[in-house]
Amino acid sequence: RVGQEFGGSAKPLGGFVFAWLWTVLFLHALLLFRIPMTAAHRFAEDRQSGALEMIVGTPLNVTRILRGQWLALGRQMAGPILVVLIAHVFFLWCLLDLAVLEASGPFAGMNHRELLRALWNNSSTTGVEISVSVLFVLAVIVAVPVLLALHWITLGWVGMWMGIRVKHPRTASWAALLLVLVPPWPI
Repeated sequence: RVGQEFGGSAKPLGGFVFAWLWTVLFLHALLLFRIPMTAAHRFAEDRQSGALEMIVGTPLNVTRILRGQWLALGRQMAGPILVVLIAHVFFLWCLLDLAVLEASGPFAGMNHRELLRALWNNSSTTGVEISVSVLFVLAVIVAVPVLLALHWITLGWVGMWMGIRVKHPRTASWAALLLVLVPPWPI
């Protein structure tokens, strides 16, 4: 039973936060798959059809071609990226609600502004003792969107590169995912 370890008025919110955690993780994973597919698709299709040679033969330089590709990728992915970031902020807000509503916790009776101030100042002005594990979890949750944004940019670049190098669009997107997401795991 999710949320049973929380007491008082925070008890029903535990399962809700757990569900949002998996929803946000699913949305992040979906976006991590969608970006290289979209980035690689145009170049791979143009390479297969012969249109890439026509584009390269125009007076446009490589910088302008890549800028156009990034603008198109930005138009296609701006909505999904915004949805994922809003879901992430909502999840963070739910965690703050859970901390405030926990009856026996150190943040009981605080509002969100006081809680954020205590977390930001590391309890120097509020007198609330905050454990290192709480600060670590908060730092991870705040750092995840930054790291994912860097992954999105990297996947866009590698996806475009794989779209030019590999014959099939599906192979290009999977190659980009493998090149970007797999190497950090062994380290």
